[in-house]
Amino acid sequence: MNEKTEKFDIIILAGQSNAEGNGLGKVRREFRPNDRTFILRDANRAAIYFDEKGILRVDEDLKNEIIPATETQTPDGGKIGNFSLAFAEEYLKNGFLADGRKLLIIYAAVGGTGFAKHQWGNTAVLQERAFAMLDYALSLNSENKAVALLWHQGEHDVYENADLSLKTKERYYYEKFGFFVKKIKEKCGDVPVIAGGFCSQWVNSGYTASANAVSAATKKVLKENGGSFVKTQDLLSNDQAVGNGDNIHFCRRSLYVLGKRYFRAFCKLVKK
Repeated sequence: MNEKTEKFDIIILAGQSNAEGNGLGKVRREFRPNDRTFILRDANRAAIYFDEKGILRVDEDLKNEIIPATETQTPDGGKIGNFSLAFAEEYLKNGFLADGRKLLIIYAAVGGTGFAKHQWGNTAVLQERAFAMLDYALSLNSENKAVALLWHQGEHDVYENADLSLKTKERYYYEKFGFFVKKIKEKCGDVPVIAGGFCSQWVNSGYTASANAVSAATKKVLKENGGSFVKTQDLLSNDQAVGNGDNIHFCRRSLYVLGKRYFRAFCKLVKK
């Protein structure tokens, strides 16, 4: 594939671990790789890492690569779900991808990150990395266009800065996420923005008030920018699906459902 002659519809996938994809377990029908759906990712994922002090580092020589879209393989031969793949399937199946074009998902999400420790936010390393990946994708061909921003993040900001009042936490997230959405729209025009709620099992384990504050900020940004918020209260965690104690991440089947819900929200936005 000559990346510079292809015409891409671009989906921006950003946030932390539930966007990065950590879903385990079985699904009725898994994502099937095809010749029209691709991923833009970091050629060396190890170049983004946490140092011994827990500070996020990004190597300066980090480079992009475009590969066919597939689920991530686990060492034991299993697969890890990602909701953007279910979104992509629906995008193709429902005729949104015009003849002669391909779909490119920008994998800009990194687990365990957020605004609270300045990994996302104005001039923050992951936000700048996401913009750089977007700029790269758009620069490949003048006919490339961004069609959606899929955001899932906030768990990190829920439990960080525990000394802040709920109102302060809500205002902080609103300002940071709002700036990110504004910058995306400056680059891409009025692109649909969709975000979703947290895993209920995790929220109910002691984070209800703080999670509600972050969700309220997310919803406010989306409302002001013509976006959409996807409900997740009924979606199961990895712990509920496979019994591994992981209650913060949606299981693989839940991520497939989540991707379809993001797509339904997308359809309502583009028909307005």
